[in-house]
Amino acid sequence: MFPVNNKILKEERLKSTKEIDLLFNQGERKIIHPFKFYYFLKPADCSKVKFGVGVNAKKIKLAVQRNKTKRIIRESYRIQQNLLKEKLQTNNHSISLFILYQSSIIPDFQETKTKILKFINFL
Repeated sequence: MFPVNNKILKEERLKSTKEIDLLFNQGERKIIHPFKFYYFLKPADCSKVKFGVGVNAKKIKLAVQRNKTKRIIRESYRIQQNLLKEKLQTNNHSISLFILYQSSIIPDFQETKTKILKFINFL
């Protein structure tokens, strides 16, 4: 079981350019409108998660709105990350995950939560 503290830890952030390039070039993607989930599953003995968020600057012009969108997505993921970690632990996998938002409208929190849950169930 994972701790109740739902923070997204520093080690869980997807920051490395190598990892991001590997994710976009060799990883798979799943589209659940308006999100595009890029993911790369690796067999591993411990379930590690690397997570990143992006918003299309051509769709949402103002940085304030892009940042708000990213905060909503991160919070939705943070609440449900334990479900993903448990699923990965049962399958002995680790994952690199990047969520790209592709709409011009700021997302609703509940809608975002359901889309992320749908992706977790897809895995």
